[in-house]
Amino acid sequence: PSNPEARAAAERGSELFSTVGCVTCHIPNLRLQDPVFTEPNPFNPQGNLRLSDVNAALEFDLQPLAGYLHQNKAGEYLVPVFTDLKRHSMGTALNNEVLKQDGIPTDEWLTRKLWGVASEPPFLHNGRASLISEAILLHGGEAQESRDLFDDLPDAEKADIVEFIKALQIKVAE
Repeated sequence: PSNPEARAAAERGSELFSTVGCVTCHIPNLRLQDPVFTEPNPFNPQGNLRLSDVNAALEFDLQPLAGYLHQNKAGEYLVPVFTDLKRHSMGTALNNEVLKQDGIPTDEWLTRKLWGVASEPPFLHNGRASLISEAILLHGGEAQESRDLFDDLPDAEKADIVEFIKALQIKVAE
């Protein structure tokens, strides 16, 4: 944030976000060996589109974003998506689907990316939370402990975490 008070709150919130365990599933950085995304790619599971099924792969070069995407010492590009790209049991409050899809239990959800989330309300997989804090408090299941740690924080520290999440903006190269 450009406001110094909001920036300080976001910095405190970043530490608290980690302390309460949100980073267990909302992993800050996706590490890429190569900034070129290819589809279909060799990691597509069996039964999905394969390179042999198409005349040419679609390639999207993330290199224009390289001014924003940091590289670690190993040369990996760090994409701040804040997700583990995995499904997790989210508890009874989020178990509101009627129909299983591909055999996936109705209380399991793919960890939502938080990169840019503040620009994409409403929140959660189905948009039922109008506030970031409300979305956090609806977590359960595998996230119950982190949710409870968040709920036990003083209101000012909860607000710091929300300020941090609001600061996760997607910057575009100029």
